[in-house]
Amino acid sequence: MLLRSALIRTLAGGFALALLFGGCADDFGEPCDMPQTADFERLCGAGTIGDATTDATCVFSNNAQCSNRMCARYIGSRDFCTESCDPADPESCPGDAFCETIPSTGTGFCVPQSILESID
Repeated sequence: MLLRSALIRTLAGGFALALLFGGCADDFGEPCDMPQTADFERLCGAGTIGDATTDATCVFSNNAQCSNRMCARYIGSRDFCTESCDPADPESCPGDAFCETIPSTGTGFCVPQSILESID
């Protein structure tokens, strides 16, 4: 009886953690925070090419704020939760989002239309 009670508590606790962290939440496009280190800013911050200032596009794939752990910045946009996609398949992103290729890896990440519209 005692073993059965402990097993039920363990299963209930695991289920609660799954709901909390694996969640039913859809945080695609929601704000997240990129790391605030000098090295990260050097790679993902604004840069210059000739006389022009450019904004980098970056994906950080270990962000605990996003359900699938991917936080992105698209051409200087605010940071947002994203998901991976197939650059060869225009239908691989949800809704009106589009798939942007990460040149260094050839993989893709989804950019919501609302992020594109928010870039000045």
